Parts: sequence; C-alpha cells; structure tokens
Amino acid sequence: RQVSNGSNPASDWDQGYGYQFWRCRNGAYRGDGAFGQYCIVLPEQDAVVAITSGLGDMQGVLNIVWDRLLPAFQKGHWNGRQLLPAAWVEAATSRQVSNGSNPASDWDQGYGYQFWRCRNGAYRGDGAFGQYCIVMPEQDAVVAITSGLGDMQGVLNIVWDRLLPAFQAGKAKGDPRNREALTRRLAGLEVRRPSALPGATPVQGALGRTYRMAASSGGLQALRLEESAEGWHLVRSFPGGEQTLAVGRDRWIQGRGALGLQPAGPLGGADDGLLAASGAWTGADTFTVKICTRETPHHLTLRLRFEGETVVVSGESNVAFGNRSLPEVRGSVN
Repeated sequence: RQVSNGSNPASDWDQGYGYQFWRCRNGAYRGDGAFGQYCIVLPEQDAVVAITSGLGDMQGVLNIVWDRLLPAFQKGHWNGRQLLPAAWVEAATSRQVSNGSNPASDWDQGYGYQFWRCRNGAYRGDGAFGQYCIVMPEQDAVVAITSGLGDMQGVLNIVWDRLLPAFQAGKAKGDPRNREALTRRLAGLEVRRPSALPGATPVQGALGRTYRMAASSGGLQALRLEESAEGWHLVRSFPGGEQTLAVGRDRWIQGRGALGLQPAGPLGGADDGLLAASGAWTGADTFTVKICTRETPHHLTLRLRFEGETVVVSGESNVAFGNRSLPEVRGSVN
C-alpha cells in the first residue's frame, strides 16, 4: 500500500493502492480490468485466482471469492475460524454418486455436492463451453480456465498431459530464457482471422449498396459493406438505429456494437459490447467477417454472398446451446 484510497473496510477499492496493484481484503492484492477482469494474488494461500466476467458489480465478484472460494482452500478454515464444517467440505468434494465408468473421462469420476470429481485426485466446478475452476489438492494448486469450445474434455486432457507433470515439490528455479520465450509466445498469440482467397476481388457493385433485409431477418433491417482505409465498414441497421463496425484487413480492429444480426446478439451480448473484427474476400462472391467479443471467448463468423441485386447472409457461432449455425437470411437492393 503506497497511497490510501478510502476507509470502507467492506470495499476492495478502499484497501490502498500500490504500483498499479490494488490491495484487497484478506491480505490479497490484484490487477483488474473493466467489468470484472481479475488476477487476484493470495499470498497466504500461495494461490492465484484469474476471473473473466462481464458484470457491472465488480465488488460482487470479489465478494464471491471471499465468501465461497477462500473457505475451500483449507477445508472451510479461514483466518482462525471454521467458516464451513471441514466434514462438509470433504463430503461436498468427494464422490457421492456414480456418473459413469469410463476411466479416461472426467465426467465419469463421480459427483459431489455441485462439484465434479476429476482424474488424478482433483475436483472442479465447471461451466458451459469450457469454464473451469480445478482444485488439485495433491499439488496444492487451483487452475482457472476460460474458454469457448465444444470439446470440454480436450481442455482437461491438456491439463493432465502438459501441466500436471510440470508440478514439482519445492520451489522451482526460474529460468530467464524460458520466461522470455513464454512472453514472446503469449505476445504473438491471436485468434485466427479469415484468410483471403488469392486473387479474389470485391464483387462489382457490391460495395456501398444498401441491402434491405427480409422481414424474417430478426432485428436486422438493412446491411451495407463499405471499403475503408484499414479494411471495411459493416453497416447494420436495427430498429434502434444504425451501427457501423470497423472490419480490419489482415488485422483486428477493435470497436463496439452488436455481435451478430440482432441488437442483443445470438449469444445474448449487449448491443454496445466490446468487439474486434477482421474480414476478407474468401470466395469470388463471398465476403467473410469474424466478430469476436473482447471480454469473453465467444466469436461469430458471418458470410455475405452477393448474387446480383441480392445478398445472402449465413454464419455460425463458435459455441451454442444447440445448433451453432445461424438461419440464412436474404436482402435485396430493391
């Protein structure tokens, strides 16, 4: 704590501020970003908690960490108090019912009180499309993962095959070369962009024309694709007004707006969500744009196929409850 920033003992914004780190309650500190992006360091528990969310109540997220997660670190014992009975924590994270017999599946290792048993003596809470909080008692570790994919078992396989063997007893020796290599690797990672078809050029007459969408096109009323200095502008008209999304050529451009063809988006996102978009002519008559949400692992791919005076819009989301494909919709110049 280098400076004071308040005096409310119940607020994690009043515990002091260091060099770009917030002090928290319970002896912790953190870095955070807008709408509940957290990296919380708990020195007394020798643990790090990473959280990605999209909420306005950022204090509420931290309250859950202190009220729910901390007691689990020591079987309900925290700050000299037994907040939860140790026997209950043991029972909640143990196998209470059988849910299968496949030894290679982390969905067949038994189920406790809202906790899944895992292979390798671990247990977890998980959410749709690969959101994990994996507790590994034998390694005294917690692994938090945010992802957006259908193969949730594949994520856990990587934890067991790659991460688990790296755990060692005692303090690991740091290697500056490995750290630098990891830093470079992480700095160069990005979501795959649409790849342009070699030689593909815009369909004659397609750019700059407004296509009025059929009445069955959900909330989308009109659509227009315009060329820009950095790529394109995808202009979508909704009942509440027009939204212009900047689409990068060979790069991502950050912006705000609806994720897809409806103001709220197919994944329930806000109509002014934080987005990034990149596009390319992927066929002789087809322009493809990928739109990613910047605070969640979700993205949407849209394909605009131009047929004379008509545009046909199709696409799919990377994950969905049910069919990932969007209904095909049409628009025309007339």
